[in-house]
Amino acid sequence: MMMFGPDEQDRFAPILDRMPAEMRVVWEDLLAGGKASEAFGPLTLDEQLDEAQMVQDLDEARDQRRIYLALGALTLVVIVGGVVAAFVALSEDEPVAGTIVFEELAVQSDEPVRDGPPPEPSEALTSSLDFALVVQEGEGEQIERVVNDPSPRLLPVALDSVWATVMTYAGSPQVVLVGSDDGWYEDLCVLLTATTADLRPIDVAYHEGADGACQDEVLGRPLTVWCLGERVVMYDLDVRPGSFDLAEGGSGTWSSVRVQLRTPLDGYDLASVRGSVEVDQGQKLEVPIFGGDEGSEVNFDLGETSGSCTLL
Repeated sequence: MMMFGPDEQDRFAPILDRMPAEMRVVWEDLLAGGKASEAFGPLTLDEQLDEAQMVQDLDEARDQRRIYLALGALTLVVIVGGVVAAFVALSEDEPVAGTIVFEELAVQSDEPVRDGPPPEPSEALTSSLDFALVVQEGEGEQIERVVNDPSPRLLPVALDSVWATVMTYAGSPQVVLVGSDDGWYEDLCVLLTATTADLRPIDVAYHEGADGACQDEVLGRPLTVWCLGERVVMYDLDVRPGSFDLAEGGSGTWSSVRVQLRTPLDGYDLASVRGSVEVDQGQKLEVPIFGGDEGSEVNFDLGETSGSCTLL
């Protein structure tokens, strides 16, 4: 809290008064010298490892956007600054965070509504899986065993060989993954996390292409496969439209989807390739809708790669 001085406290005081009671207690404790881990819970392994990736990126100065995202998620100074900016912006009726919005179709029966046009993915909601995280097996903190610039042979897929996009099908958001190789997903652990702008999880889910692919350490619900092809797989997300309450107080909106591909590897605690579909602060992007009957084939053209799958 060294960067949160008297001027910042004066500015923060009226915002503090408007916070929900539980959230106000948390921030009063923080301003009195408490720790972020006490207020929001301990960092998960993924969050610790993302911090290691942040340090590496800072040293190499390769990806400024990812650095700012990591700093926003993993340092208390930026968290405090984000909260200040959010409440000030709310008071001025301006958008404070990027938001992914979608139309929740009214369902008249137990069957999903599958009507809609052919898929036309949004370029703004499409991204490649472009960075790797590998952790060696051994003693001590895992964050200290992160492998810098891991060899491609250690990775579940090549960097930038799998692309992700978000679409709406059957009344709910879906994540479509398109790879460059046939059957790329068959032996992998796929992890999807829908988050708010400050990386608070909304939906955490996984899918094992083979038994044991997720190594018994992944939390969340099992994913449902809605479309499957040689190079394409589509999974459901459990996300509500609009704003919703957060466990630590306040509210949030859906702003990003984090995608991880993992594979068990002898001698390593973790071997993964990651990427995210995210919306910048102040933006509001609508998820495109597509339709198709069960058993029909649909094609996804993501620009850099494309493929088709059969709706299940």
